[in-house]
Amino acid sequence: MFTMTTPVTAIRPAAPSDGSLAEALRRRQREGRPVRIGLIGAGQMGTDIVMQAGQMAGIEVVAVADAVVDNVLAAHAIAGGGARAPEVVQGTAAV
Repeated sequence: MFTMTTPVTAIRPAAPSDGSLAEALRRRQREGRPVRIGLIGAGQMGTDIVMQAGQMAGIEVVAVADAVVDNVLAAHAIAGGGARAPEVVQGTAAV
């Protein structure tokens, strides 16, 4: 049987000094230094991540790669396009 000896509060990451992750991300956006992410895999879950990240202040999806070019193109379209059009490089698509 597993028993927890460390209180959950002891392993929880520290909160940003201003109180919320959302505010910390908004601050990064205002400062012009968003969290930039790249994603490998643009299937159903990858597309969901692209959509959610695209709706969050302070997070910028800078790359999406998939072995199936149409998956990247579909994820880009479903997420509402974006500032950059997908580029196809050596038979693979990247945004």
